[in-house]
Amino acid sequence: MPSPPSHPHPQPEESSAFGRLGKALATFALAAAVGACAGAPGPVSPGVVARPQALARLPSPLLDNPQQLSQQAESEIAQAFRALRESGEAATAAQTAAELLESNPDLVAATVLEAEARIADGALEGARSLLAGVLQRFPEYTSARIASGIAAEGLGDVVGAYAAFRRAADTSGEAAREAERLRDRALEVLHARIGDALARQHLDEARRQVATLREWAPNSLATYEAMQQVSKASGDLDGELVALRGLNRLDPGDATIAARRASLEVRVGDASLGLEMLRKLVASHPQSSELAHELAQAKFRWRLQLVPGPIRRLADSPQLSRGEYATLLYWLTPAVRYGQPQQAVVATDILEDPHRQEIVRVVNLGLLSINPTLHVFRPDKPITRAQVLRSLLKLLALADRPVACLGPNPKAVGATRDLDSLCTTASQCELLPDAGSCLPDASVDGATALEMIRLAQVAEGSK
Repeated sequence: MPSPPSHPHPQPEESSAFGRLGKALATFALAAAVGACAGAPGPVSPGVVARPQALARLPSPLLDNPQQLSQQAESEIAQAFRALRESGEAATAAQTAAELLESNPDLVAATVLEAEARIADGALEGARSLLAGVLQRFPEYTSARIASGIAAEGLGDVVGAYAAFRRAADTSGEAAREAERLRDRALEVLHARIGDALARQHLDEARRQVATLREWAPNSLATYEAMQQVSKASGDLDGELVALRGLNRLDPGDATIAARRASLEVRVGDASLGLEMLRKLVASHPQSSELAHELAQAKFRWRLQLVPGPIRRLADSPQLSRGEYATLLYWLTPAVRYGQPQQAVVATDILEDPHRQEIVRVVNLGLLSINPTLHVFRPDKPITRAQVLRSLLKLLALADRPVACLGPNPKAVGATRDLDSLCTTASQCELLPDAGSCLPDASVDGATALEMIRLAQVAEGSK
């Protein structure tokens, strides 16, 4: 009978217990728990004698048995189990289990005995199926858990085996030792499954595997790496920040991790902390243009802390409408907020809009247009990159001093309907990396609009 646990299953903090995300899974030569391949469910073959070292791992079906047994039934199970474990008499154990279940089909200790006879005979799938039914009714039944782990390992399911042993580790020292033996291999398999799920873009599956990984190895570097990758692929900025904080704590010297964390702190976490982190990184790496760029972006985004919460959230919108973009432009651009409109245009479809004031100011400055015939602005329609770029070039043309990138006739630049000319000028003003990345008809997310507004202010000379 398994002895009481000498210690609970620990979860030590580790720097890299099972490799990096995307690492190819090593080929494991798993020793079968009973020295036999999995067989289909069926009767136990007479005369089968399993290997002693395999049989020695089997727990007594009476361990933590959740049901009250008659003295006779308990004696028969104990005797049959002893014969199975000491002499490998699988057929005898199966026969005893069958007779007990015939008189009482609800006797789970007899079902576990039958499953262990199947394990000894190599019928691992059948054994696992029987044990799954028992555990569905009695999930804390220690002997059923351990036997399930043995069957799972024999089938090559190292994750399932570890899960079973880990669940029983609080009540069995043997289960705790088995769990410790399999832990690193199980974590590496689980980690590889996450990488595979991400490669196939099965994000729900990846998230489920990450949840298990966090339970099993909450302080592991590889766990935080997997969390970060899955959160990033899912667009979960809050989840990614949690992962980055863990990575940064375990590996504080990684400037890439620190910079990404700082950027997300500014966006969804502690903005002041994020700015301070970036300042220190730039001071430590003065030659890094990437870090300098991150700091410039973070400083601009920090301005969002000064605007109302609903406006702040627009910066993380996956797709901005015309009304939302006008609102963001108004709040982040002093020249818009305090500018003096030269016209008074009325759009009939914004009278009840909660951002009517912002839209009216942007329209009357001539940065966005309305339909001259219908007198509508269409605030809910997605804004395009061409409309954003045109509005920013018009804004540059309104600057107090000439902006060189607009050329000799700045007011004509924003008014042009020639998309090639628009994209070329936007590239010259460094609102775009190059004209080829213009994508004039594409929609615009909040982060992209925020960066374009920042770059326009850089081009105009205000920071």
